[in-house]
Formats: sequence, structure tokens, C-alpha cells
Amino acid sequence: MMFKRAFTLVELLVVIAIIGMLVGLLLPAVQQAREAARNMQCQNHLAQIAKATNVHMSMTQGYLPTGGYNCFYLGDANRGTGPHQRGGWAYCLLDYLEQSALKDTSVQVRSTTPVPVYYCPSRRKPSLYSTLERNMTVEHADGTTETAFCPPYSAKIDYAGNCGIAPDIMVGSAQTGEYGGLFYCRSSLPESEIVDGLSNTCLIGEKYLRMEIILYDSRDAGDDDPYSSGCNHDNLRCYGIGRIMMCRLGYGQIDIFGSTHTGGMNMSFCDGHVSRMSYNINAETLSNLLNCKDGNIVESVPGMDN
Repeated sequence: MMFKRAFTLVELLVVIAIIGMLVGLLLPAVQQAREAARNMQCQNHLAQIAKATNVHMSMTQGYLPTGGYNCFYLGDANRGTGPHQRGGWAYCLLDYLEQSALKDTSVQVRSTTPVPVYYCPSRRKPSLYSTLERNMTVEHADGTTETAFCPPYSAKIDYAGNCGIAPDIMVGSAQTGEYGGLFYCRSSLPESEIVDGLSNTCLIGEKYLRMEIILYDSRDAGDDDPYSSGCNHDNLRCYGIGRIMMCRLGYGQIDIFGSTHTGGMNMSFCDGHVSRMSYNINAETLSNLLNCKDGNIVESVPGMDN
């Protein structure tokens, strides 16, 4: 008589335990690989934005796009990209990011159409997120004024322009560039004023957000307007408290740079290169990198990948 060989219960449990151990060992590696890919994509987004900024400067005799007016304004395609434009830098760069049609379309369509390059893939997908519902103004070049109601959900941005060493971006904007930033209220900064050098001056980087905003789509003063709005905490960040931070639960900071990446955040520079900036960067170095004309040139930064 022949007997069929079968697994015993003990053998089956051993196999299951081994498979569980292998999955436990491989899962972190898979997650790390995915995050590395997302981080690389984030850096690519910043590189595209920096390239668009450089193209803008070459097309405007060396001027950066404006920081726009305040948060109650939206951009108008007929006002150019200089100090008369009410929208901020993110709106002004649409022409150079192959989004000219979006720049020229209606306020409603523009406010509810995500621009994929403006989102960090580690943070959130290109979609619509909670917005502060209020009336916003579009002042057209012909002198007419249009009032647009900001929808409850709109297209956002995960990146912010350098507003310098101000303790608060609204203070920096009111002082018209006194704090060495590149973007501020009604700004029109020429390349010649970046006296510390293009490779030594921060241009646009990731912005800090509370994790509640990312996880639960809650609203916050640093993320409550569309990307096409004017000078505000949504699209400008500064020195603030003298540090950059990893996004976290329960801690609100609407003025500083930061990200969801482990170990550091991505920052583009005026010459177009993108570096990974450590959360441990000291306040003095950060100040020197954000101020375009303090004369304190930073040749190399420990913990920064160039």
C-alpha cells in the first residue's frame, strides 16, 4: 500500500513563519526603494521649476517673476510677470512649464486644475484640496476688476519661493526685499541683485506643513489658497525660526521650509541645481543661503548633497 506524503501542521506553520520573516525583511527595503524614487521625482520637479525660472529670466532681460500681491488676489494673464502682476511666481511660470493654456483660462478652471510638477509625490498626489472659501480679486490690465469666489477645493502647491531671512513672509513682503529674498510683495528682482552668486542662493524649495493637512486634508494658513494666488504663506517661505523641519503632527509653522522626506528636504538654487538639505543645517548657514546679498558665500554645506 502506498501512502501520500503531506505537510504536517508543524511544517506548515514553519513555512508560514519563514514567509512572514521574509516579508518583514523585504517590506522596508521595498518602501525605501519607493521613497527613493519619489524623492528623485521631487528633485526633478524642482529642477523643472528652476529651469523654467531661468528661461523666464532669459526672456525678461534677467528679471525673476514677481511675488505678486497679497493672498486676496489671483493672477491675470494680461499683466505680465513683473510688479504689476497680482498672481505670484507659481502663476507667472506657467508659460515656461508648458501650461500656457492654463494660465490664460478662466479663474474657475485654473483654480481647480492641478499642475503635477507643483506637487511632491512623497507628500500628496496632484489633486484638489481644502481651500479657504472667500472672494478673491482679479484686476485686469484694462482697469476692470473681477471678483472670483474661491472654491472649497482647489489646486495647491508643495513648493515655495525664497522670501529671505525675514521672521515672517508677510513682514518680508512689506519691506520690499529688505531681507534678501528673491520673491516678495510686488517684487521684480533683477539677476544683478543676486550678488552672492546663483549657485549660492536658494531659489525654490519644499514647504513645511502640519501632517494633519497631508493625512486628513485639513486646511491651514500655509496651505489654504490656490497656487495661482499672490504673495502669501502658500507659495513663499523664509528663515522664520532659523531652521527647516520634517512635517509632523500638531506642530504648525507657516513660514519655514520643510518636507515629508526622511533626513532632509529638497531645495533648488538660482543656477538650476537641486540639493538635498539636511534638517540639521545650522541657522547661520541657512541664513546665508537664503539672503542673496549679504556677502556671506557658502562654498559647501555639511550634510548637503550637491
